[in-house]
Amino acid sequence: MRRKIASLKNKLIKFHDSKEKAILEYISKLDHILYLISEFVTSKEELLSFIAEGKIKDNLFYQKIEKEFGIQYDVAKSFEISPPIFSIYREIEYNLTSLANYEIIIEKKITQNNMRLEPQPQLLKNRSQIHPSNFKNANFSASIIKNKYTKYHQEKEIFLYSLKSRVSYIRDIVLDINKTILEIKSFIKEHKELDNKWTLELKNEYGFYYRYIGRLKFLETNLGQWTLSKIKDKALKEKEDLLFFLNYSKDKKSLL
Repeated sequence: MRRKIASLKNKLIKFHDSKEKAILEYISKLDHILYLISEFVTSKEELLSFIAEGKIKDNLFYQKIEKEFGIQYDVAKSFEISPPIFSIYREIEYNLTSLANYEIIIEKKITQNNMRLEPQPQLLKNRSQIHPSNFKNANFSASIIKNKYTKYHQEKEIFLYSLKSRVSYIRDIVLDINKTILEIKSFIKEHKELDNKWTLELKNEYGFYYRYIGRLKFLETNLGQWTLSKIKDKALKEKEDLLFFLNYSKDKKSLL
């Protein structure tokens, strides 16, 4: 009888050890989601700042060209690009779709910009308008402005590729959040089955029902259907509960 009690005690200790390891793994997954959401917010702020800086730089270019040469380079304005619509207060699917569509827009701008790396002849055909006060310098002015156009489009190319890289990075963050949520769902399902296995083993081998198995079950979650903001709140609450369960398990194990 003593041997059976000792065997049961060891079995219960193994259950708690397994459950505590699982809780720590679950907490790690939630910490990863919280890190990703934080990175999402930071990266969004950096992206919006990057776009705003690009707009300021473009405006300075327009003003300089108009001031120095008395012309307006309207082509450049076709490269103006508004910030993408995505937010921590939106669902995963919405953010993914918005960012993917924005990448398509950037690709089109890159193609459009590549066609302008060598300015079209018609941009310079009326050289009398480039420098109306000094016709003898018209050829020289045309050369200067051509170089300025080329430099503008070269810098625009760098800007657009950098913009695309930043947007892709944010989209990868959202994909990683979604992947981790799916992992959590699978994790919960796996441990629900494992809890049932523990319950059956204890019942079949010892005729014993251990009620604490039910109290330490992981609850199923619908994180993927929420906004990133709600996912963050849920992850924080879930982590708080898990830390309670961890201490709860350790307390019960110490009494065995």
